[in-house]
Amino acid sequence: MTSPYSVLVVDDEPSIGKLLKKELSTPSRLVSAAETAHQAREMLRRNTYEVAVLDLRLPDADGLDVLVELRQHSPDIEVIIITGHGNIDSAVEAMKLGAYDYITKPFNLEELELVVERAYQRACLRFENRQLRHAQRQAQPQQIVGNSAPVKQIRFLIDKVAPTDVPVLITGESGAGKEVAATAIQARSKRAEKPYVIKNCATLQKELARSELFGYVKGSFTGATENREGLMTFANKGTLFLDEIG
Repeated sequence: MTSPYSVLVVDDEPSIGKLLKKELSTPSRLVSAAETAHQAREMLRRNTYEVAVLDLRLPDADGLDVLVELRQHSPDIEVIIITGHGNIDSAVEAMKLGAYDYITKPFNLEELELVVERAYQRACLRFENRQLRHAQRQAQPQQIVGNSAPVKQIRFLIDKVAPTDVPVLITGESGAGKEVAATAIQARSKRAEKPYVIKNCATLQKELARSELFGYVKGSFTGATENREGLMTFANKGTLFLDEIG
């Protein structure tokens, strides 16, 4: 059985904290509530949270400052901002500072629960990618070896395209090292510390390709019992390597 994940609600209205703790709690989701930034800091010292639901206005701190603190303390946490005093400027600023989403009061509980679940999926991906990058740094990296003219040309092309944001098509026979080249491009790019998602398209069913790549919403087809983000979203601002597309 998968371990439940934890959600921290930070809102100065006790009724909101109690409501969200009651309505969002499930066997797979543990919800705790704090009414001040100070209480939230104390709870963060004792526990790990995957998702935070944070009010923009708190009695002892600005919600945006707390957002920054949360992300610094827990790099994998996803933060959802809620507020009854919403405006475009604060929403834009929150997203720039790393908020997952921005919701104004009064909010729909079902919609908030869906956002919390999607935020948790993103937090899992962030954690898995950080572990993958750590493992890659610890492992002996695969090198493009050789000094022949073709190998030098490959290195030249990798160095040329790595700093750009253009799509790259890598061709070659099986075993030629296409994934090695893709990983080298990712490692040399400005996205090196961002998500690096690899998908073997040979295992991708044609009927499910769109859903796998772009995600879907609950009820969009038979069997879609929940919202699901696609690989494009998971790899946002990072690199998506589609292997075996031929």
